[in-house]
Amino acid sequence: MKNIAHLTCTIVFDNRAFQPGLETSWGFACVIKGAKKTILFDTGGDSAILLKNMETLSIDPATIDLVVISHKDDDHAGGLSGFIAQRGALPIYLPFSFPKKQKQDLEQSGCQVTSVQQPMEIIEGVWSLGEMKGIRNEHSLVVETASGPVLMTGCAHPGIVSIAQAANDQFGKGLALVLGGFHLRHKDEREIRQTITTLKTLGIRKIAPSHCTGDQAISLFVEIFGEACLPSGVGAVFHV
Repeated sequence: MKNIAHLTCTIVFDNRAFQPGLETSWGFACVIKGAKKTILFDTGGDSAILLKNMETLSIDPATIDLVVISHKDDDHAGGLSGFIAQRGALPIYLPFSFPKKQKQDLEQSGCQVTSVQQPMEIIEGVWSLGEMKGIRNEHSLVVETASGPVLMTGCAHPGIVSIAQAANDQFGKGLALVLGGFHLRHKDEREIRQTITTLKTLGIRKIAPSHCTGDQAISLFVEIFGEACLPSGVGAVFHV
């Protein structure tokens, strides 16, 4: 398989600010370009904010080819129905544990719904790690690029170390970039430091924490990763 030569990840929904002129709200969504199809990973908690931010960033909903939802929480899936109402039906990849009624509603709207339980290649070079167990069951994305694998998480409820380790185990090399929410905002400093130090030993070259990672944890990522910790938030664009 030929690795993706140029990947672009644009944060279109986040509670952390990055680019002026965009609206922040609790949640996460990211547009991934560079693979054979353009992907919307999560939809934030409010479709109006999602669509407004996409318009400001000159991202036409019609250019989105498929949606991946990391887990069932409203701050990641709440914007989905409104997005579909604007965009129209399209393929959607959901974790196996996603509520059955919501899956049926999506199918009735014309969407092709795939429930992901085991690791699977969604399109060439773009993988789900499969549903992992946590306080919320969740699946994460890995994109194979010429610079190495890129890992994207929604909230990392199964644990960001476990997710990153699973990505390393499957792809057999250090991650070029890890971005998304890492769910460390309620952890104490000792546990956060231990988590970040462990991540560093996994050979992650760049990391971009946002959403539910928490201010204290992000400060510690900057301390431990240095310049390899990239600022993130709504409007941030990452090129690999």
